[in-house]
Amino acid sequence: MVLSNFRICVDLHFKINNTKMKQILTLMMLIFSQLASAQNQGKSEEEAVKKVIVDAYFKGAFNEQDSTAMAKGFHPEFAFYFPKEKGELGKMPIKEWQIRTAKRRADPAEYAKRTDWVGEIKSIDLTGHAAAVKIEIRNKGKLTYTDYLQLLKFDTGWRIVGKIFYGHP
Repeated sequence: MVLSNFRICVDLHFKINNTKMKQILTLMMLIFSQLASAQNQGKSEEEAVKKVIVDAYFKGAFNEQDSTAMAKGFHPEFAFYFPKEKGELGKMPIKEWQIRTAKRRADPAEYAKRTDWVGEIKSIDLTGHAAAVKIEIRNKGKLTYTDYLQLLKFDTGWRIVGKIFYGHP
């Protein structure tokens, strides 16, 4: 009788612990699947940011000098900023940059000089609908610019909204 009661207690104990273990394992699996899903979503957002940089910035603004590609990836209110003399802030709106790009593309000699750019994304910092991207631009192997682009995600996708840069000597 005592042995029988012991066996029932042991069986009941293992069933209870087994049930708790299943619940814990199920919860852990749910947590890990949510983390993996969030990580994959972050990677797909990062890939979307990279695509805008490659298509609108590297190809559009630099190598192909395509103002139409620029218009697709840059927000209409985009501007890049730079320091001027006496502490003043310089600003070039996207419209002006697109006009200059179109003029360079129309001039075969100027276009040929401006198509040997190699851009490399050094880092992407992405939080929700905001991203900051550090880029190095080389021309004929020489580091020419370090650019910092700011992007926002709109209903239509990621758009470049601002830029600051350093021109290397």
